[in-house]
Amino acid sequence: MAELGNWNASAAVRLPDASGYPSWTGSIALPTGKAVEWECIIRSESNPSQVIKWQSGANNRVTATAGATTRGQL
Repeated sequence: MAELGNWNASAAVRLPDASGYPSWTGSIALPTGKAVEWECIIRSESNPSQVIKWQSGANNRVTATAGATTRGQL
């Protein structure tokens, strides 16, 4: 899904709000009714296409609805 970077680390959504460290937050708009799978990653800031760590386990899943929220863990 383009809104999440299509599994391309350099196009992934960056979560800049670290005020709740070690938790980061962000918001994106998704098409209503769309089933979405995603994972958290840590990527290199100097080389955004380089993934340092992928979230382990199964992908996170959510079906986008108005006001829906989801969370992942790394």
